[in-house]
Amino acid sequence: MKRTPLSRFAWVAAAAVLLPAMVLASPTHKTPVMPASMAQKSHAAHRIDLNSATREELMTLPGMDGAAADKVIEGRPWKNPHSLVERNVLGKADFAKAKSRITAKHLASPAKPR
Repeated sequence: MKRTPLSRFAWVAAAAVLLPAMVLASPTHKTPVMPASMAQKSHAAHRIDLNSATREELMTLPGMDGAAADKVIEGRPWKNPHSLVERNVLGKADFAKAKSRITAKHLASPAKPR
């Protein structure tokens, strides 16, 4: 089939109409896709420190009620998060849910007098 100049015009006109329609139909607000490595880093930045968190912050953890939060505060300083299981503050199942959200930063110890 041989194309005539009129058929070329029809293709150009169709493209001129459809291209802006496709651009306008696309969503204007796109949700940014975060690479997994960045998601892990940002999630790690929101960890709760067992040695400095308030009672309310501790109670946001899965399996942590008011009594458990009080035990955490009374048991300070914590060397590592797994100590919660060793000292029977959290059960193994609750600790498994919360372990990615907690840390135990070591507080600076006061200088010893000489």
